[in-house]
Amino acid sequence: MKQTRRQLLTTLGATAAATTIPSFVNLSGWTWGDSQTLTTAALDADLGTFGSDADPSFLIHYEDDSQYRDLESWVNSNGDIKRDLEHVNLMVISASWEDIGLRERGYGAVSINQLSGGLQANDYVDYIDGNFEVDLPTPIDELDAEDEWSFDADISWPQRASLMASTLEWSPSPSGIDGLAFDGDAPETDLTDSRELVRADDDLIDEIDTGDLTIAVIDTGVDDGSTFGDRILEESTDFTSSDDPTGVDVVEDSDGHGTWVAVCMAGEDGFLPDADILALKALDDGGGETGDIVAAVDKAIEEEVDVACLSLGSPLPSPALAEALADAYDAGVLCVVAVGNDRYGSVFTNAPASSTDGFGVQACNVPEDGDRADTQLAYFGNIGPDPQTGVNPELAAPGMAITADLPGGESTLSGTSMSAPHVAGGAGLVIASEETDVDETWGRLTKTGYPLEHAGETEAEYGLLDVQAAIDNEEPDEDREDVRSSEAQVRDEFNRLLSNVLG
Repeated sequence: MKQTRRQLLTTLGATAAATTIPSFVNLSGWTWGDSQTLTTAALDADLGTFGSDADPSFLIHYEDDSQYRDLESWVNSNGDIKRDLEHVNLMVISASWEDIGLRERGYGAVSINQLSGGLQANDYVDYIDGNFEVDLPTPIDELDAEDEWSFDADISWPQRASLMASTLEWSPSPSGIDGLAFDGDAPETDLTDSRELVRADDDLIDEIDTGDLTIAVIDTGVDDGSTFGDRILEESTDFTSSDDPTGVDVVEDSDGHGTWVAVCMAGEDGFLPDADILALKALDDGGGETGDIVAAVDKAIEEEVDVACLSLGSPLPSPALAEALADAYDAGVLCVVAVGNDRYGSVFTNAPASSTDGFGVQACNVPEDGDRADTQLAYFGNIGPDPQTGVNPELAAPGMAITADLPGGESTLSGTSMSAPHVAGGAGLVIASEETDVDETWGRLTKTGYPLEHAGETEAEYGLLDVQAAIDNEEPDEDREDVRSSEAQVRDEFNRLLSNVLG
């Protein structure tokens, strides 16, 4: 199932491996190559900088050892190697825009920036990506269905005209929110109840030995405490610090976000209470850089983890991060990713959930009556199909007003950051119980998802996570299309049209 999907997207030219376009140019519609014009948005991109000259940093992808040696020689003469990520064939470097290949050209009274020569012109460079600074995911502000809301995508007037020609409006009608869960539809709950909604109750967890699993939490760190015993590995790494120090103490979490994710996955009340935890700190209180996140994925591959959870994302596409997730998949690491919390802003699945090898997760409520048939998707979760890759969120999982018992006290959070570790934990149970590889685990999770009346295909393609069904490899009795409400179908139609217009 996964391979077929991957081949289709490659045929469409949508995978990172099939393109040489760096994300900071791709956003503006310009291709990376000789004599192509860079836009102001590209030059203003928030790239990490190094050194006294504040040279920007980039991720350079190469294919083999020969290309690596040529690239290394160039960087030693023209820049500085900041990280060498051999498991994903990427090098993080610092170099000037001019050495990369940016040239300012004068045309009479007009001066514009173009790409010509420099590193980007060499055939031993597969592609160049910007080392972007990524904001830390933040908790969702409260919003009720009665509150004023608007669809605020960055849509040009020609694109809006195209939408209006097909739908007579450029934004979804008010009825388009019917069936979505707002804060009034999400009573505060805990991990025990949220696990029961996705059929991973205490009895199931007690039956499965999770002691041989290793999970990676790529986030803001993980606080040690009685919750985890001695299960946080000494190989845990802080990629936000110089020299990438390792150890349990260096990955302390001053934000609490990563610790929440780890508790959901592997705490006493989580899915995998005996699994080892590789804490990979790629974000700090203010966010992180693409290069740090890629380095964390590289480390997860090196340590041969079973599942990695990335409760993070950015509306800026990253070919380097997408490629790293593809390498992780090929190495047997399932990367589960939050799709984003900005449905009425950036709209579509954030990177790297937008990549074909990131298992994107949507958020939903836990209904007060506990009946999963009444489950509604969170109003804030980003949707598909992604305009570049065609990817939809794969599954929905609880991500609204969930309380976890952290080492420092209780914490109640909402967001797709909370739903992703539910799916990552469920995936771990499947692997531990059935000894499935990454391809079979992915296939079982999707084909056994529980059909939801209120979930459009573009919002959660395979419905609600069903851990017991995934372990039993049992597909649902009802077809998702037959269950889906007319309101969800209307949202699907609009989402696909918007994706086509923006794509």
